[in-house]
Amino acid sequence: MKNKKMFLKTLIATISTIGLISATSISASAAYSFDVISDTHIGADKSWDTSTKLETTFNAIKYSMKNSSYYKNEQCIVINGDVVDNSKTENYDELKRIVKNCKNDLPFVYFNIGNHEYASESSPYTLGPYSYGLNLFNSRINDIQSSLDTRGIVTNFQRNNSYDSQYINSKNDRLAFLGTDEIPVNPCSSSLSSNQLNWLTSFIGDNTYEGSKTAKGRKPMFIFSHQPVYDTTYGSNFDSWGYIYPNNSNVIKSALSGHPEIVMFTGHTHKQFSNNDVWNFDNFYSLGDSSSQIFSVPSIGEVDSNGPEGYHVTVYTDGIVVTGVKYTNAGCKTINTRTVDF
Repeated sequence: MKNKKMFLKTLIATISTIGLISATSISASAAYSFDVISDTHIGADKSWDTSTKLETTFNAIKYSMKNSSYYKNEQCIVINGDVVDNSKTENYDELKRIVKNCKNDLPFVYFNIGNHEYASESSPYTLGPYSYGLNLFNSRINDIQSSLDTRGIVTNFQRNNSYDSQYINSKNDRLAFLGTDEIPVNPCSSSLSSNQLNWLTSFIGDNTYEGSKTAKGRKPMFIFSHQPVYDTTYGSNFDSWGYIYPNNSNVIKSALSGHPEIVMFTGHTHKQFSNNDVWNFDNFYSLGDSSSQIFSVPSIGEVDSNGPEGYHVTVYTDGIVVTGVKYTNAGCKTINTRTVDF
């Protein structure tokens, strides 16, 4: 333990020197980790080379699991929406092929739904029926996940709705997956029903109650939504891009108030780490000092990128380290790091 603490202090000192870490009070006792990627767009135009980028990502994570102490207890990978480019069965066939080829030593993979899963063509504005896109996504994802090993540390509840709940860390910590309950006027946006919002609020409440019984008084929880919460991360107030509808977003913001132990991940905007701007540094947004933090996940399938990027999340006893990484043939390369203290 002494060596672990010294190593973390050295790491934090090094990262802090270059201004990439926002707090340094977490302990060195890591419980587990996982990765979050988004917008893989399997089946997109060949110029995107999406299949190769996803394979590179999977192999980079497996490489780091074998060669880095920060990946030694990797629990799962989350793909946060726009998994496929449109609702054609051949895209899901290709996704299944990639997972099958990479699944040896691969952590369990969760898939969330985005807007492209409802598209009948490459354009998200060319839509098929809502129920067809949702049912196809759920059935094909359930089929792919049935071939993966949970290793007894994550759950694999069959998905049959627009939203979903799972558990990580030996079935202890909550994962909430949000998805639109209808195709709204802007099909790139997300409209959440009162049932889904009530479910989310209750899910957060249960987590808060359980956390109050722990030594730290809090336990981590993670929320995934492909579309961003309105007026938070980069592009989340661009009407042409889409977001979670403002009235829905206000309910989510209120539910997250006072919960620094809850971290949310969104996608959709395709903003890479190299495209920083003063409004949204490192794809990160805070709802407040004592509220949840929101991270916008880059697109794995981005055409004009420097390679696939995502987040590596390490959970400690009293905080979370969220590291932006580039996935390479030599493993996961750190780009930026932030801490979230409970």
